Amino acid sequence: MAEQRASNAATQEELSKQIEQLRKDVSEITHTLGELTRGQVTELRSRAERRASELRDRGRAMADEVGNQARDIEHEAEDYVRRKPLQSLAIAAGLGLLVGYLTRR
Repeated sequence: MAEQRASNAATQEELSKQIEQLRKDVSEITHTLGELTRGQVTELRSRAERRASELRDRGRAMADEVGNQARDIEHEAEDYVRRKPLQSLAIAAGLGLLVGYLTRR
């Protein structure tokens, strides 16, 4: 019986050592996974910031282009009004009547 108790004690001690080793292993795995996840998050954030910057730059370029086209159209309209003031006045009056008619309904 004493031998069985000694054997049980040795088995329990061995189990305790294995459980402690498992705890350490799980802790190391958890730490490693945390580092991997942080690295992936950092990489994804960096990619998203680069993409956002590219899109912002493209948006600015498009806005500049639209602004340039609007200025060109404005200059063309001014030139037309200078060259043909009576026609311009007639067109403006006609548009005014049309808008007035449409908004009255």
